[in-house]
Amino acid sequence: MARKRREISNRMLLVWLTLAGCILLLAPQKITGKFQGAFTHAFRFPLRLGRSVTLSARIKNTSDYDSQRTIQQYENHIANLAAELEQKNRQLEALAKIRYRQHGLEGAALVVADVITANLSGPRNELLINRGQNDGLRLDQFVLGENSIIGTISYVWAKQARVKLITDSSSRLAVIPIKSGQKPVWMFGAGDGQAVIRWAKAEPGLWEKVLVQAYPGRLDCPMITGRVSECKRNDKNALLWDITVRPDCDVAMLGSVTVIVTDTSR
Repeated sequence: MARKRREISNRMLLVWLTLAGCILLLAPQKITGKFQGAFTHAFRFPLRLGRSVTLSARIKNTSDYDSQRTIQQYENHIANLAAELEQKNRQLEALAKIRYRQHGLEGAALVVADVITANLSGPRNELLINRGQNDGLRLDQFVLGENSIIGTISYVWAKQARVKLITDSSSRLAVIPIKSGQKPVWMFGAGDGQAVIRWAKAEPGLWEKVLVQAYPGRLDCPMITGRVSECKRNDKNALLWDITVRPDCDVAMLGSVTVIVTDTSR
């Protein structure tokens, strides 16, 4: 019997709560506002405590996030400096090797530049590099690739420069085929990665080294630029030879070059 009474009481409680909810729902806003104010006043301390805890947690999370961002920025900056230092060390090692192998460059400043773009097909054969007037580059300075002359500076901006390769159709350099023992002759760019020596009086050997002759103020001693890849008699004069020269390094694979900046050319 007691269990039945409890069940009836629970049902009655549900009915009363439902009626109370309906009354509050249908009551005027003025009355419900007073009820809300009374509820807020009665439970103001728990509500204020909960709001303070939430605000404190939010401030703490924001502070932690800002600290993590600051730490990440410093770590990225350190990583960038380490990468730059490593690149500078590699450049210094490369310059030291060049000076060790080429004693004629002891009086010259050497500037390492990265290759931005390369045009190696057709009559125009040239490179765009990331060094310019701000680094001491001037027109006609010689450019090295893998310790061989690959061209000269043909145009200079403040922070960039254009390199005219020895195979460019407008290139002309005085060179010496070292085994033939002849005097300097002109080597012209033929485009498409080749250069030619026309009307040579002596026949050089296949793969014979070809040196750029010394240029006062620009190049203190002769340096290699290419090798003979083909030699045939001139069509108009059988006593003369037409010689095809290929660069001594694979220009297409170059990621960086070295510009010879002599004191007199600055």
